[in-house]
Amino acid sequence: MIYFASYDLKLYNRYRDRIRTIILCVEGYPASNAGFDGCSLGYNTTVVNMSDKDGKAKLKELKEKIEKGEEINYLELIFLPLMNSDQDMVKWVKETIELEDKLDADQKVKNNLAALTIVLCDKFLSSENMIELWRDRKMVKFFKYVEEQGKNEEAKMLMIRQMVLFFPV
Repeated sequence: MIYFASYDLKLYNRYRDRIRTIILCVEGYPASNAGFDGCSLGYNTTVVNMSDKDGKAKLKELKEKIEKGEEINYLELIFLPLMNSDQDMVKWVKETIELEDKLDADQKVKNNLAALTIVLCDKFLSSENMIELWRDRKMVKFFKYVEEQGKNEEAKMLMIRQMVLFFPV
């Protein structure tokens, strides 16, 4: 929690705007609030258990909307691989990216969605899986550069900030 609080304080110091932290958990963590009371400094977050969400049902819903040309919430698509599914993570991410490619959107938007999906799932994928997914998106040079620079966490946070800017909830 202290790590999250520290990062949020840095963001607040820079932007002087309210910061709301949502912690996404997969398997075994109940949705709740998490935080600490440090006397004059209190910190609260919201914990969301993504495995409580039915990934198959959400996938079906999103497919139907895309086929009908209806608008979808891009965040639901990006977070789809974290939802409960009987597929392994690599197949689930690939299926999500294939669905993102079917969107009636600019290729740059599709690439950004795929990149955000991959980055969001990096904790659940092996290095080989990550390279394979990035190679499929022809972004392996970017991934290798980030890895070599040791800035994976910073790149991840940058991607997530871009996600929030370009795809507001």
